[in-house]
Amino acid sequence: MRSSVQRLGSLGLCPVLLLSGAAARAAGQWYFEPSITLTALYNDNIALTTRDKESSPGIITAVGAKAGRRTKVLEMGVDAKVSRRDYFQAPDRDSTDFSLSAKAARSTRKDNMTLDVSLERDSTTTSELTTSGLTNAQKRRVKWLVAPSWRHQLTPRWGLTANASYQDVSYRDAEFTGLTDYTYTTLGLDTDYAFDQRIRVLGQVNFSRYKTDRTDITSDTTGVLGGVGYSFSPKWSVRGLLGLRRSETTIPTAAGTTTSSGTGYLADILATRQFQTAKLTLGLNKSLNPSGNGELLDSQRFSLDWNQNLSERWQWRVLGNRYLNERSTRATGTNNRVYWAITPSLRYKLDREWSLLASYRYRYQKYENNTDAATSNAVLMVLSYRPLTRK
Repeated sequence: MRSSVQRLGSLGLCPVLLLSGAAARAAGQWYFEPSITLTALYNDNIALTTRDKESSPGIITAVGAKAGRRTKVLEMGVDAKVSRRDYFQAPDRDSTDFSLSAKAARSTRKDNMTLDVSLERDSTTTSELTTSGLTNAQKRRVKWLVAPSWRHQLTPRWGLTANASYQDVSYRDAEFTGLTDYTYTTLGLDTDYAFDQRIRVLGQVNFSRYKTDRTDITSDTTGVLGGVGYSFSPKWSVRGLLGLRRSETTIPTAAGTTTSSGTGYLADILATRQFQTAKLTLGLNKSLNPSGNGELLDSQRFSLDWNQNLSERWQWRVLGNRYLNERSTRATGTNNRVYWAITPSLRYKLDREWSLLASYRYRYQKYENNTDAATSNAVLMVLSYRPLTRK
């Protein structure tokens, strides 16, 4: 898998460099956006476990920067971030995370082509929360992603979008933890037709392949969705798609290979309501997602985002997510779990570049085969510095 990662990086970055060179030759505008974040926190259950809980105060230091160039036709940009997490009473949970992404886009009157390439190097303490839940043993995760897309406007009302993605995920020194390296490939075709300014018909067809490294398990999934988007007003809209999927999994054994198949439904619903000083977003998504525990997970997610401007300087926000992850075969097992988190926060803008945020985060996790549930409480104080865009 290491050789495939190297090929992925070289192949993915080449088109970005080519488009970057084209953008440099065109008249455009450069931008540079640095950022610094300092977080002081206390967490009473860092790994979200039911036993041997680790609690500690800590500090997170994050430095990032966005840079790029925009023209009327082309855009290219790079986004880099490095963060250091230190726990005073749990040094085994310290980690240094890194992310780097590059984007190149070209737009014409009828076409829009985009290429995204990214690299993430983080810890399983955070990366596995919404999928496998295997956060107890802290290991290094490395994730490569290449995602091209092309949208073509057939008529002023009718558009088609072709998209693809390739993920390569690996875990360092993760033997006997339940984690396994995997690749995940997707292909999709989306269409939308606008009857008028209020109603839009939506359709999706997608295919994905999930393959593990050590066990060589392969899962192929095909899905079809259809739905509508409706705008009740300029400030209130709903978008919903429902569909079906079919999966087929091949597992190598000593006697050969065994194949199992399963079906299920898919959903992608999003509602947005804009108020005079607030915005509410509600989402419901049901899909098959890759995970590091060696199989696809049938994941159902409910999300809430309430953003309220109390004044020019004060802002109140509540973020909530609930995940129900089950084995794609619907069989009982150690991978079936419920996880949810809610985070209310209050932000104060010190000036145009500095802000101070205080927040509380509650997390809950319970596995189907475990009578005990894990909970975590954390309080955070965040100082952020984001200078005005430099051009």
